[in-house]
Amino acid sequence: MIETRILIVGAGGLGSPAALALAESGVRTIGICDPDVVEVSNLHRQLLHTDADLGRQKVASAKDAIARIAPACEVVTFARPFGADMLPHFDIVIEGSDSAETKFAVSDACVHAKKPCVIGGALRWSGQLLPWSPDAEDAGCYRCLFEAPPPPESLTTCQEAGILGPVCGVVGALQAAAALALAGHPDPRHAPRPGRIYLYDALRGTLRDVIVKRRPDCKEHWS
Repeated sequence: MIETRILIVGAGGLGSPAALALAESGVRTIGICDPDVVEVSNLHRQLLHTDADLGRQKVASAKDAIARIAPACEVVTFARPFGADMLPHFDIVIEGSDSAETKFAVSDACVHAKKPCVIGGALRWSGQLLPWSPDAEDAGCYRCLFEAPPPPESLTTCQEAGILGPVCGVVGALQAAAALALAGHPDPRHAPRPGRIYLYDALRGTLRDVIVKRRPDCKEHWS
């Protein structure tokens, strides 16, 4: 078993494949944070849930799904929004929510607590992930890259634009691989690593990476 404790924020399109991949990889403790319930519109991309789970808390459905494939895995659930008070119980955080505010909150909290994290997102045919670690001195965090959340009215939601289920599967699996690499399993040279944002394009069938350096004026690194 892998003793690293990993918290997944969001039991949806990205959190589902990430959780399944980590559980099947032998991670002993997985945290699941999500305040929402399962809806029928979720099912095409949220692999932890089925028709039988409609109306249930996502964290409860996720815990049952993980138990079926990895009974030895301990699942800790939080049926509420992410809070920095969760961090002391975990070593690494995977963020896979559909909220820009949550992505910034997770990144900021992890930078302050010096906890590695992997922030991910997906929309339509594309997705991205950004690993960060306090041990990578020049690696930029989520705020180094985007600086501040955009106005809510400027954002396109998954409900409005749609999202391809397999895109979530790819990005979520890559987030799991990045988290395992941050934990040193098995070889961090062959997985997504801090200091780069990885961009997946399902239409072109490409995965490319762009260097993201720590911004000297990023307030999260200096507060």
